[in-house]
Amino acid sequence: MKLRRDSIIFKIVSYNGIAIVISAIFTALMVIFITFNEIDKRFTISVNEKTILLGKTYNGILMDLRNDILQTGRTLNLENYTKTDKSTDYQLLAETIKENLDRKNFKIYYDTVISIVSKEGEVLGEAGSKKNIDILTAEKSKNLYKNLKRRDSSILESYSASYRNEVFTRVVIPYIFNSYRRYIVATIPINSVMLQELKNFIGLGPRDRIFLLASDRYSAGDLSYPIGKALLSPSTYDELKLREYRYYDKKMSINKLPYTVGLYNIKGYNNELVASFGVAISRVSIEATYLITVVLIAILVIFFIFISTTTFKKIMKKLLMPLQNIDDAANSISSGNYETEISIKGEGEFKTLSISFDKMLKEINSSHEKLKKKNEQLTENLIKIEAIERILMGMHIEEDILDGVRSLLNAFTSEVGLGFGRAMFFRYSREADILLGEDTSVNHKLTENSNFATENSKGFKFQVDGLDELVKLIKVPLKDENLLSTSLREKRIIFYNDKGYKHNLGNDLFNGLGLNNFLIFPIFSRKRNYGVIIADYFTLEKEIDKQEFELLNLLLMNIFVRVRNKAQEEEKIDQERIYAMEKIIERILQGREELLERLLDIVERGKTKDVDVAAELMNLNDELLRVKERNAVLRSYSVSKENVLQEICLENFMEDVIKKYRRKKKTSEVQISLFSNATIKIFGNPSKLERAFIEIFDNAFNAVMKSRRKTKKINVILTKEKNIDKVKINIKDNGIGMTQSQLNTIYNPFVSYSDKGPGLGLSFVYNVIKDQGGVIKFFSDPEKGTDVKITLNIYKEEC
Repeated sequence: MKLRRDSIIFKIVSYNGIAIVISAIFTALMVIFITFNEIDKRFTISVNEKTILLGKTYNGILMDLRNDILQTGRTLNLENYTKTDKSTDYQLLAETIKENLDRKNFKIYYDTVISIVSKEGEVLGEAGSKKNIDILTAEKSKNLYKNLKRRDSSILESYSASYRNEVFTRVVIPYIFNSYRRYIVATIPINSVMLQELKNFIGLGPRDRIFLLASDRYSAGDLSYPIGKALLSPSTYDELKLREYRYYDKKMSINKLPYTVGLYNIKGYNNELVASFGVAISRVSIEATYLITVVLIAILVIFFIFISTTTFKKIMKKLLMPLQNIDDAANSISSGNYETEISIKGEGEFKTLSISFDKMLKEINSSHEKLKKKNEQLTENLIKIEAIERILMGMHIEEDILDGVRSLLNAFTSEVGLGFGRAMFFRYSREADILLGEDTSVNHKLTENSNFATENSKGFKFQVDGLDELVKLIKVPLKDENLLSTSLREKRIIFYNDKGYKHNLGNDLFNGLGLNNFLIFPIFSRKRNYGVIIADYFTLEKEIDKQEFELLNLLLMNIFVRVRNKAQEEEKIDQERIYAMEKIIERILQGREELLERLLDIVERGKTKDVDVAAELMNLNDELLRVKERNAVLRSYSVSKENVLQEICLENFMEDVIKKYRRKKKTSEVQISLFSNATIKIFGNPSKLERAFIEIFDNAFNAVMKSRRKTKKINVILTKEKNIDKVKINIKDNGIGMTQSQLNTIYNPFVSYSDKGPGLGLSFVYNVIKDQGGVIKFFSDPEKGTDVKITLNIYKEEC
């Protein structure tokens, strides 16, 4: 179709051609400007990187100097440097250190001066370049004296100074010579040798230069520039001093050659600007790049103008068929492609129609996105409900609560479970009243994705690979005000869609875990706290919403019910075991009838006066005493006493128990001692506690009596731990000890390693301590003795 000159399409084509040319030229200029700016920016960044690397290399040389001096000092035998008058030959020491340094790196350390200086700034010995020693006179060393007069923590380890356009750096190392504090001071000149070493290390090109400025004046380097002449303008130097730049870059022309100069400033004693390292990177190649870039962009612009103007006519012909475009768009939308874009342009009805279709499409797309999000959220919640059901079905709390916690950890981080990134379990220790990091679990996405710790990620590799080691270092006091303690005390879930370091978690080590969008999930029963689980999404870019929180509350309630049922089942088993023990004990007591019959027979026969009753009774004396003792023990278990609780002053209570036990045994062969560091009260049943400690003393007494030691001891130690409302009771003996297999069964009823008891003692002791809310543990080695550690809750600080 031929276009008329007076048609609107012809005008649009003409005007569009003019617009294309103008836009192309403008775009080309913008591209040239942006490209040049980007090239120059990258070049400047390269210069800054070279400057930074130069500074690091320089600091590395100073660190190597310090380490070499320290290594030399460790190998010195000061006796070889002691004069006949017992004084130290510091001059010989300085020469020895200088010789060792020369052997390590002759090129760098050749001009170095080693001085041994007293605290008052007096030079006791000096070795090195005579020229540099002459320059470093006492007058020029006043900064050294001022530095050494500072407090030890304030003494500068290194500083620089410039003398006669030469720059020196001093490294100060404290050292003890024969109980006297001295300082090894290494003064290293920054000269052409060091600059060449620095240049080689940072990889400067053949056209690049390195140099040193003393203040603003050229001091050394490979620039063809007069030494002592100012290289920087006064305004540039004043700017460096005023703003205290550490790094600085500037375009400069030196000897009619273009450079970008980067400066690394060297500070002096009082943090003043003393000197600057400089790298001058040649810009010759950059300017050539600029020319090539302009030519290429010009060619592209001409090509773009040609293509766009020749194809625009063909595009405009399609504008005559706008209804077809609208029909195509409608068909695409009806097929479910809601992301279709309508790019119809025109006049009159076409424009109105395109606007109407575009508005309709946006509304349809918006509704589709809302429904899609709701569906995704519903699907995710259904998945999590199924996951919670699987968690509850898979947890075997009835067997072991802590094993159930481990399966819960895995469920938190499973993709078919709750989908968290990481989960960490902190077990509650009743002995120390703290939460201890114990176990971890990590989502397999984090362990399989090797790029999660790259620069573009929000996490670090050690926060996954080293998570288990980090968590096991964390301890959180339960009584402190922190989120973990609050969650366990208040028995509720706490969550934040936030960074963990912004909140008080009770231990600074949490700051290194990178917690993100986290929750705290408590594990508890009616009478006991087991610990908390911390789960977070780490780098998975998810948040904890209200629906997920409600689902987790449902999980928490179910776990609580199961843990409570577990605890109730254990209590029921204990009661049944006690009942069975009572019946068995009563039956044992009834079995003493044979002994009673023998006693009655002796009495009857004694009536005839033909029988020596006293002799007969003496034959039964040992057996009667043993039966009496066993009856007392058995009766203490068989008789159910009322659980009367009262305040107990522990120190006085233990003294009374020890006195009663001494009167019972009537022997001084075993020494029983009590040690206490505080007067402490507890709340408990005195009679049961007394019986429990008597049982422990019996075991300890029997053990030490069987040992071959001449000194037989039982020590009772009462200690109050700092910042913990717990008292620890240690009952130590030096008896025959126990094997590991014996330790594993000592709490079992009717298990005894002595022929003097029914084997109920330690089972009774365990239940008494448990009823008091305490913990008891046995530690023993054969032939070394036994240590019984008991932890009880404190009622009041003082008696």
